[in-house]
Amino acid sequence: MNLTTLRMALMGLCLTVAVAVPARAQCPAAGAPIVVLNGLNASGNITGTQTLVNTNVYVLQNVVEVKSGGELIVPAGTCIFADAGLEPSSLIIRRGGKITAIGTPSSPIIISSANNTELFNVGATYQDAPGAPAANDWGGVTIIGNGACNGANDTTVGSPDDLIAGDCEVEGIDTRLPGFTMAEADAVDNLGFGRLTWGGSTPADNSGTLQYVRIEYAGFTLTPNNELNLLTLFGVGSGTTIDHVHLKQGSDDGLEIFGGAVDVKFIVVTAAQDDSFDYSYGWTGRAQFVLAQLPGGANPTLANGDRGIEADNNEREAGEAAGNTDFNLTPRTKPVVYNSTFIGNGGTNSQAIQVRRGVAGTVQNTLVSAFALGINVDDNETYALCNNSDTGELWIDNVRFSDGTLVAAVPLLYQTAATDANCAGNAVAQSLTGLTANAANRTAPNFQPLAGFGGATPPAGGFFDTSATYLGAVQAGGTPFYQVGSWVRF
Repeated sequence: MNLTTLRMALMGLCLTVAVAVPARAQCPAAGAPIVVLNGLNASGNITGTQTLVNTNVYVLQNVVEVKSGGELIVPAGTCIFADAGLEPSSLIIRRGGKITAIGTPSSPIIISSANNTELFNVGATYQDAPGAPAANDWGGVTIIGNGACNGANDTTVGSPDDLIAGDCEVEGIDTRLPGFTMAEADAVDNLGFGRLTWGGSTPADNSGTLQYVRIEYAGFTLTPNNELNLLTLFGVGSGTTIDHVHLKQGSDDGLEIFGGAVDVKFIVVTAAQDDSFDYSYGWTGRAQFVLAQLPGGANPTLANGDRGIEADNNEREAGEAAGNTDFNLTPRTKPVVYNSTFIGNGGTNSQAIQVRRGVAGTVQNTLVSAFALGINVDDNETYALCNNSDTGELWIDNVRFSDGTLVAAVPLLYQTAATDANCAGNAVAQSLTGLTANAANRTAPNFQPLAGFGGATPPAGGFFDTSATYLGAVQAGGTPFYQVGSWVRF
C-alpha cells in the first residue's frame, strides 16, 4: 500500500469509529452529611487508623497529614472535596504512613475541588468560585516513602535543598502552607521555612494503595521551581500499589515521581499545565499504559502544557547552586516504561520526550501526536549513557511521532539529530500514528489507533502485560481501559 492509499484508508476509517463517553460518577445526593478533615485540629493528624464512610461527603481543609504509623482508609465511592478558599489545602501521606484508597471502575474515589458543585455542593464556606473548579484550587495528594533519593549530597541552598544527611527535601511542602507548622517539619532551610524530607533505604517500602481514584483541579506554586502537583510520589517503594488513577486539570505536573521504586499502571493525565509525566532523583520503578493529553488552547503557541515525559537523574542546575552540579549521582534514575500515548496541543515549544541530567532507562511502545518536537536529549552525562544500541543505559525505541494529523509527521524528530539519535532505535520514526482527529478532543476523546502497530514485547516478571506488543496505551480493538466504568471523566 502506498502513502496516498494509506492516507485515504485511514481517513475513511475515521468515519466509522464510535466514541463511547464514560458514564458520570456522582457523589452522594444533596443532604448527605458533610464531614470536615481540618489540618488545624485533631482530624488532620491521622496517627492511627481512620476509615471514611462513602455515605458522607468529606471536606479537606488546610494540610491534612497521615503520620508515621497512621493509615487513612477510603472506601469505594467516597468523595473528598478540598477547600478552595484556602490556598492550598492538601493531603500528605508521610514516611511510615499509609493510604488505602481502593475504588472500583463504576464506584471510583474522587478527590476534587470544593468548587466542583456539579458533583456536590458543599457550601460557600469552602468555595471561592462555586461551579467553576479549576487547576490551582488546592494542593493535590503527596505520598512520601522510604525509597531511595539520589540527592543526599546536595547541601547548598537550591530547589530542593537537603538539610539532613541521607534525605532530600519535599518540593512544595513548607510552613507557608496553611496548617503545616514548624513543629510538623523535619528540617528548617536557610530561608527559615520548615520543610519535610524524604528518602531512605527501603526499596520495597509500602505506602498503601491507590486504585480507581480520580484527583482533579489541584497543583499550586509556592515559589518558582517549588510546586505542588496533582499526584506527587517522593521515595515511594515498590510495595505500594498505584493503578487506574486519573489526574485531571493540574496547574503543574500530572504525575511526578521523585526517587523510589514504585510501579504505576493505567494512568490517565489530562490537562496538566506543565509536564504530564515527570520523574527524577533516582526513580527505578516501572510504568505501563500511561495515557496523557495536554490541555487545549485557542492559540496553540500559548497553550499550557509542554511535555509528555520530562526525565532527569538529579535535577539541580548549575544556576541553582554553582559548583554543586552532579548529574551522575546514584541510584541513577532508570525506570522501564512501556505502552504510552501522549497527545499534545500543537504548541510551538512542546516536546514529547525530554531526557536530561544523566537520566537512564527505557521508553518503548509509544504513540505521540501533536508535539512540535519528538525527542530532546540534553547534557553530556546523558549522552554518555547512549551507544546507539539497546544495550545502552538509556534507550528509546518503537515510537511513532506525528504532528497531530493523519497525514503529517512531527515537524522535528530530534532536537539535535547527530547526538540524540544515538539514544534511540531504528523503530523511532516520524510517521502516521493512525490516531483519529478525535484524539485531540478534550471532552469525548478516542485514543485508539485505527490500526495496530507492532512493537516490542514488554519484560516478563509479573508486572508488565507481556501481550501488549503494540504501540500506545490502548490497542486498536476492543474497549479501551479508560472507558470501563466512570473513573475517568474528561
